[in-house]
Amino acid sequence: MSGQGSVWQTVRRCLAILQRLQRGPADKAELMDAVKAVEGEDAYGRGPREVQDKRFHRDLEALRHRLDVEVRFDQRAGGYRILNTARGLLDLPDDVLEALAFLEDTFTPETPHYEEVSLLVETLRSFLSPERLRDLARCRSALEVDLRKLDEGCIATDVWEAVERAYLERRVLRFEYRSPAWESELPRCCEVEPYAHFFDTVRRHYYLRGYCRWEEVPDQGRQQEVAAYRLYRLDRIVAGSVEVMPEKLPPGRPRARKRTLVYELAPQVARLRDVTRHFEEMAVEYRDDGSALVTAQVEDVFLAVRTLLHYGPNCRVLGDETMLREMRQEVAEMARMYGLVE
Repeated sequence: MSGQGSVWQTVRRCLAILQRLQRGPADKAELMDAVKAVEGEDAYGRGPREVQDKRFHRDLEALRHRLDVEVRFDQRAGGYRILNTARGLLDLPDDVLEALAFLEDTFTPETPHYEEVSLLVETLRSFLSPERLRDLARCRSALEVDLRKLDEGCIATDVWEAVERAYLERRVLRFEYRSPAWESELPRCCEVEPYAHFFDTVRRHYYLRGYCRWEEVPDQGRQQEVAAYRLYRLDRIVAGSVEVMPEKLPPGRPRARKRTLVYELAPQVARLRDVTRHFEEMAVEYRDDGSALVTAQVEDVFLAVRTLLHYGPNCRVLGDETMLREMRQEVAEMARMYGLVE
């Protein structure tokens, strides 16, 4: 194929690059192969590799300056990715936007197939223009208005707006947070990648689920790496402390560290063979005596243990060691509180 420098050849190569990047990050060789798969082996000419590389980088410049799509190499992602697009790569009808908003508010971390649905929603959102993202926000607001009234806490307006903006625009958040789990009453500064924003109908609070990069411990005067997913109650985020950072999130999400939770349920709750699926990745083995052995993959030890506590004496945690240690500690503290042990 000739005319590698013609306008339409450049446009077609750029479109091939964008189509490949919509599937996820890719290195230079993968992007050039994607172009050649569409435009032919001589899409970048048959000259020296250095000449082909220059044409490839000119295509990236054309994407940035002519199509307003910024493609950069991301070390963490291990390849090039779409960093920003002023025009959007996708548009959706209004009723589809409403369906997307419904998925965002309906699927919470405790919902089956949450990870898959969240990835779908995040991918579609990342391709929408800023204008359509605002339309999506209005769709979500219509769903959220009644739920927000049900929140038993008081969410500051600036907190709500910042969390909503960071979530929609896929930007890093920094805020001060108070938690009763911390002995010090001083709030901690946290830097978080926001990945979910939902109302928990059981706990009756709005939560932000994010990947916490680090926390700043006031008593120690230093930052400590966290690198784990956390749930943050919006009413516990300190008003006036929230900052939406310029940094945009890479496609996908950091992998969560999962633990294998193993527990057995007594016949009193398992003999009908309809054990509740509290966890997304969960396998149940029903025994002849009516009991059940459950194996699940969980991210949050704290929430997993407290989910099982409602079974009372009809549930016994067997592993892993971290999960077992957490359950033993909870049971021991309850026994001391009720005067069963000293």
